[in-house]
Amino acid sequence: CLAITCFLRKGIKMSGDAINPYKLYLKPWLPRMPDVGNPRKADCIIVQAFGRNDFPNKELYRAREIFTKSGKNDLEAVKALWNRGFNPGRPNIELAEQCQFLIREYGKPALVQWEILPSFDRGWYLEHWKYVIGLWPSSKPGEQFNTRDVCLSAQREMKLNSWKVPMIISHERQSVRAFLVARKIFGVEPVVVNDFTVDSLDGDSVQWKTTSRLMFTPWELLARVHHRMHKWC
Repeated sequence: CLAITCFLRKGIKMSGDAINPYKLYLKPWLPRMPDVGNPRKADCIIVQAFGRNDFPNKELYRAREIFTKSGKNDLEAVKALWNRGFNPGRPNIELAEQCQFLIREYGKPALVQWEILPSFDRGWYLEHWKYVIGLWPSSKPGEQFNTRDVCLSAQREMKLNSWKVPMIISHERQSVRAFLVARKIFGVEPVVVNDFTVDSLDGDSVQWKTTSRLMFTPWELLARVHHRMHKWC
């Protein structure tokens, strides 16, 4: 354990009173990321989804097919998901609620993992869908869409719009990893508003790791080791 901890911290330098998220990185109770930055100075909001109750990982490409058949139009793709009864799961509904509030509060556009789109309140989304950009998975069967993939997809959209600083919303038990992956990719300190995370899980999720804390905690800790080994954060 000591060797792993030293490896994770190797080469990490923080100055002054800056928050060092690596001190939280291997805590087994997975504390959430503290507040970072001023949300009014963020250019956009990025929302990482957490599990889902439809489309197992091996069928993730089907979501992209729906998006493509909808003319790559988020609104039409979301209507198609609603019509087929897509169930995003409780955590994503709560993440969407947080996103809606932040858009109203700060007037920032949002880049959201695709599961979040059909999780919004329908009336609100139909009125505000142009403020939200969906981030969709690959069309290749078997390919995943992980935390890093979402950030890379968001980065492309941010460059098109000349946005620099994102505000990150994620499930609180992955919030430290999500923050560090985003900081590595965007090259800036992402904004985090501690109150806007969620901690619910859904026993009906098609992703076994997000069905309970017992399942998620060891998976998350292994993911954090993996990310450091591959220099993803």
